[in-house]
Amino acid sequence: MKYEIAILSINDFIENVLKIKLGNITLEVLTLNLPTVIDKDARYLVDLEPKVFDEYEVFETDDDVGLKKIGKSLSYDVVGTLIDGAIHIGEISIFDEFLLSDYGYLENKKVKWKVDRFDIDFE
Repeated sequence: MKYEIAILSINDFIENVLKIKLGNITLEVLTLNLPTVIDKDARYLVDLEPKVFDEYEVFETDDDVGLKKIGKSLSYDVVGTLIDGAIHIGEISIFDEFLLSDYGYLENKKVKWKVDRFDIDFE
């Protein structure tokens, strides 16, 4: 999904990791095409892509809607309503083909999904 973001900071210790602001949500993400010049006052159009490296962990929950960082990793618990393969969290929705094909039985329910990392691709 395409979003307009602001870059808050660049990680000094892990290459290509950025802290971004997406609406009212702050995320740490990985990018492989960092712009050569970063303007902290600028807005950038990016494609936000969730990454899951092993088993998908998706289940119904009563947790609060939002994105919760897991420890010091780049992993997040994503909590929102599953509609047509996307988890809706306020003003953003995060789509994944497996949510559409394998988790249809959770349609229109509040779910929690563990995402290993979010990648962004600058336009």
